Amino acid sequence: MSWVQSAVNSPLPSGAVVGGQDSDGTVIYVGRAYHSGDLLPAKIIPQKQAAYVSYNGYEVFVQNYEVLCGDNYMWVSSGYGQVPEGSVPGGRSSDGEVLFIGRASFEGSLTPGKIHPSHQCLYVPYDGQERNFQNYEVLVQKPEEDCCSCCCCSWITTNVRNRLPKNPVVAGKDSDGSAIYVGRAWHNEELFPAKVISARNACYITVDGKEVFVENFDILTGTGFSWVTAQNGEVPDGSVQGGKLKDGTILYVGRVTHEGSLTPGKIVPPHHCMYIAFNGDEKRFMKYETLVKQGCDCANCGCVCQCPYTLAKFKDKINGRPSRFISLIPILPFMLGNQGKSGFKVDIQNNKITAYFFFKFITLAHMKSSRLLVHTVYCHFKSTWVRAGIRGKIPRNAIYGGHDLEGNTIYIGRVKVGESILPCSIIPFKRIAYTTYKGLTIFEEEYDVLCGDTYHWIPARDGEAPEGSLIGGKTAKGENIFVGRVAYKSAVLVGMIVPSEGCLLVSIEGKEECFKEYDVAVLKYREGCVCCTIS
Repeated sequence: MSWVQSAVNSPLPSGAVVGGQDSDGTVIYVGRAYHSGDLLPAKIIPQKQAAYVSYNGYEVFVQNYEVLCGDNYMWVSSGYGQVPEGSVPGGRSSDGEVLFIGRASFEGSLTPGKIHPSHQCLYVPYDGQERNFQNYEVLVQKPEEDCCSCCCCSWITTNVRNRLPKNPVVAGKDSDGSAIYVGRAWHNEELFPAKVISARNACYITVDGKEVFVENFDILTGTGFSWVTAQNGEVPDGSVQGGKLKDGTILYVGRVTHEGSLTPGKIVPPHHCMYIAFNGDEKRFMKYETLVKQGCDCANCGCVCQCPYTLAKFKDKINGRPSRFISLIPILPFMLGNQGKSGFKVDIQNNKITAYFFFKFITLAHMKSSRLLVHTVYCHFKSTWVRAGIRGKIPRNAIYGGHDLEGNTIYIGRVKVGESILPCSIIPFKRIAYTTYKGLTIFEEEYDVLCGDTYHWIPARDGEAPEGSLIGGKTAKGENIFVGRVAYKSAVLVGMIVPSEGCLLVSIEGKEECFKEYDVAVLKYREGCVCCTIS
């Protein structure tokens, strides 16, 4: 944390923390200043050569102040004088009470001020007066190191003139190929999901049928996100909240392909659809992808993880002692083949391990006092490969993979070509199934179609496939091939990820095309409250 001395007629220090924006869109930065024996959080507006604090019912102009600088902060919702751990102290009253930095939206502004815990509210200076709010956001300093690289995320306040923060979440790309990032922005006291295009110094939201440019916004940062197919205003568990309307409606982050772009926008559940901002207008879609947060079931952050190879939290009921949580790394990753619902037993150095499974998975074990203590993971897998053909009907629970240029649904399949088993695209409306092989498009009449509901899509590149990626086949040499997809013009096309090729191979207009960046289908492990149980 760094406070830099400055004044209204001095240039703004580098790395100043953005606190919000004034009603006219002018950027407000976070500061603090002395007044009448108090050290008070301040709002700094360099473009107006002004800084203000809130004191005794009034907005008070101050000439000299300190500016908060750095990039390791985030805003967390709170209220009634409460502040979470890590909240940034912005001052101290004359009687010794610590004051924290908060902000609230008011009359088209997003204004920082002082959280006064004993008063159970936030005060902000606005239009000559001191305004109080019981609900607000608190400025929190993030830890030096994330507790787990797979789950940490935050909203970082910035504006179109600043550089992107570390690890911004990519939502897609514009029609010209420019990357689009996930953001959110305030407009008329409502918070909306936003599309951020840093290459153009631009950020847009969609409001009342129009695309609206905004200068100040929050950008989502972190890892552990994926995109899950949904429709009709539905959002799966773990969907990322990107905003909130005055009536309390929660808005979620979604994305769709449109005119060669892959554009994020707002999912409005009561409207049974999602909207995007595009070429000045608001576009409406019934089918879309939802941004979903994967958790990390580690002892430090307490969220739920969908990856079995991360740290796990278990109840220790050894020798009848009260339950407590212990952290341990999964070991003994047994792949059970066709064990199905049957149990199995394994002896390791005279220690007996017994585990029971619904389907193939792993056990997690912990050594203590020369005894091997076993915890069983029950994983309810709901996907399988079903034999089918172009003359028959597609199974009802076939997994959606994307859509072609005409908007026809593509399902995920696999076929045997020579000595290889290859992922394929199935388009029931056209009665075709095809894959790419040695640079050409190969059509097949019979195939296996993937059925179930336990896959989501995670961005990857250069032939990489994360743990849990869907294996859609094997080359003649035994190399695993994974299932991926890519946005192409107005389509989302399914293809094969061949690690040794370093890319995703897709059949387009009879030819094999290579894409370095793509999404990969990953098994959605349903642990904890997601859907699997640990005993």
